Amino acid sequence: VPRSPRGSGRSSPAPNLAPASPGPAQLQLVREQMAAALRRLREGAKLMVRAYDRGDAHEIASGRLDTVDNQIDTTTGTGIDLNGNTAPVSFGAMTQVDVAGAGTGVDFQGTTGGAVTFADLDIALSGANGTAFDLNGAMINANVTATDFDVTSTTAVGTTGVDLSGTSGTGTVQLGDSNVAGQSASIAGFNVGVQFSAASNATFIFGDGESPTDQGSTIAGTTAIANGSAVTNGSYDFDDVIFTGTCAGVGAAFSPPKFLRAGDTVRIEI
Repeated sequence: VPRSPRGSGRSSPAPNLAPASPGPAQLQLVREQMAAALRRLREGAKLMVRAYDRGDAHEIASGRLDTVDNQIDTTTGTGIDLNGNTAPVSFGAMTQVDVAGAGTGVDFQGTTGGAVTFADLDIALSGANGTAFDLNGAMINANVTATDFDVTSTTAVGTTGVDLSGTSGTGTVQLGDSNVAGQSASIAGFNVGVQFSAASNATFIFGDGESPTDQGSTIAGTTAIANGSAVTNGSYDFDDVIFTGTCAGVGAAFSPPKFLRAGDTVRIEI
């Protein structure tokens, strides 16, 4: 935003909307303050904005709020787009991304040269053909970590939790906390939980990954892990993960539904 002298003009003061480490009460306060700010903006008020350092002690810039746009396109939008970043990027506290339609929650493109960390990443999809965490074709040359990773989808039609098709690079992608009794990771409601391809050549850890001590991480979908074709390169660690899935042709999805009846024979082969 344009710099302006502190307190200049006829701008209305705006509260500090970004506490350094917000807890639940602070997040509620932020939501209430933002609602008030949006209401004043619609009324034509000129709202001052002040940016503070990480310690929330020193003002480093000031300006005027002209517009607010936090809407993700419902058909092709991306919540967080990380395209070839070379500097470290850190998302503290909780990061919530909601996507309605065939969009992407977090999208990595090009070559990632700076470490990317999420303290707590929650992605919710509510439309067909979307992807929650997309590294398709990306070269990851720095570590990508989500200490607490939870993604959900309300539909299994064409949706993917984590796409590692063609992902390569020297960095490690870790979704989950490696500490014993640490945070777990979960993927739920997708057509494919984790997608690979023959070109995948990455180092990937899902869940705790440290030992059989913790077993809280889960992948639930029509297909928990899909490789498309054989993966021959890279390292993929799914230690301590509970997998659940629904095979193609499940009877409840037929019209009309089909269920087992007395006298039916079930044959299972491994």
